[in-house]
Amino acid sequence: MVPPNKLAEIGIEAFQLLEESKGPVPKAKMPQLSTFQQQLSSAHASCYTRETIECYTAAQKNKGSILVLGLALLSCVADGALRHHIGLSDRRSLIDGSGAAVTVFDVTKHGAKADDKTDNAQAFIQTWRAACDSGVPAKVVIPGGTFLTSPVVFQGPCKSKPIVFEVQGNVKATTDLSEYSSEQWILFEIIDGLTLNGGGTFDGQGSAVWKYNDCHENKQCQALPSSIKLSKVNNAFVHEISSVDSKYFHMHVTSCPPPPSNPMSDVGSLGKYKNEEDVSGIVVTNCTLFNTTNGVRIKSYAASDPSQALNITFKDITMDSVKNPIIIDQKYGSRNGAPSRVKISNVHYQNIKGTSTSNVAVSFLCSSLVPCQGVELVDIDLAYIGQKANMPLSASCLNANVKSGGKQNPGCN
Repeated sequence: MVPPNKLAEIGIEAFQLLEESKGPVPKAKMPQLSTFQQQLSSAHASCYTRETIECYTAAQKNKGSILVLGLALLSCVADGALRHHIGLSDRRSLIDGSGAAVTVFDVTKHGAKADDKTDNAQAFIQTWRAACDSGVPAKVVIPGGTFLTSPVVFQGPCKSKPIVFEVQGNVKATTDLSEYSSEQWILFEIIDGLTLNGGGTFDGQGSAVWKYNDCHENKQCQALPSSIKLSKVNNAFVHEISSVDSKYFHMHVTSCPPPPSNPMSDVGSLGKYKNEEDVSGIVVTNCTLFNTTNGVRIKSYAASDPSQALNITFKDITMDSVKNPIIIDQKYGSRNGAPSRVKISNVHYQNIKGTSTSNVAVSFLCSSLVPCQGVELVDIDLAYIGQKANMPLSASCLNANVKSGGKQNPGCN
């Protein structure tokens, strides 16, 4: 491995070479720049793009010093200059944390426009196909700005593994429901080795269409599209992404094989369809919910087919102005009064704190046919902040076998 002080010297020389060139590097200087690239790549450092100009500033201010942060960017600078010289400006080669080269595919190089009015679906798909079929570790980048798009399918299998989908800006959904023939807006499917990150936002613009959702009254309704769906995706890592204003659910994860030690599934609308599989082994932890209708909820349809939901944990959750912080609803969609046949058991609520806009902060409305078993409340600390003055905080626990521990505010009696 190249010593840090030597890397600093190499990096400064590389910057000087680029400054002297004032454009594409002369052919006579290409071998020297290529040598810089190879030397810097051997450092196995994380790598970013030339746009991160702080590295350049640090190099100018600290010539001859050990530039730990700046060094991580220099390999990209050299590689970007090389690619510019040979006409590969539509993609950039980076170095990831393991030292492997990662080729970047920027959606704007395939026609995407951050003008908040152009439908960028085709540009997104073209960028994805180029990355997916490249056969090298690849990264799709949606840069800063607001990119409008109708429904998009990012489909594998990919020759590239791993593949990163980095959203730096704001991806905004169209609001014409006639464009949504399927149940989601953004679909990733049949992919092995996907990372979704970037610090950006998926904006579903749901508030424009929520009035068309009648699923709470009509069991045969056409559900509004969810924002993001992962289907048949293996080895996925989703982090530092925001989803706001979804038309329906924020995210669906289906047909994705979980690791044996950490099974996962979806909770919600249990018993809606025939022959549903059981739901088990879910852990939700370290979340903050702000100004939502429901906090941590399990719901099942009344008059449902038999199934189970078990071994579910909600832990270290903060409620901020939530209407129903803790809720089990087994009478969802009830019309004829028939009880739900979904058996709910071994559900643990631990360290749930914050504020409720309803005076009933804990509501267990379980089935009279198969009551909830093994429900545990530990360290519940909620406060009422609703509009009705002097209302006592309470819990409603019907057909539920509940065990309590620690602070209970409120708790089931």
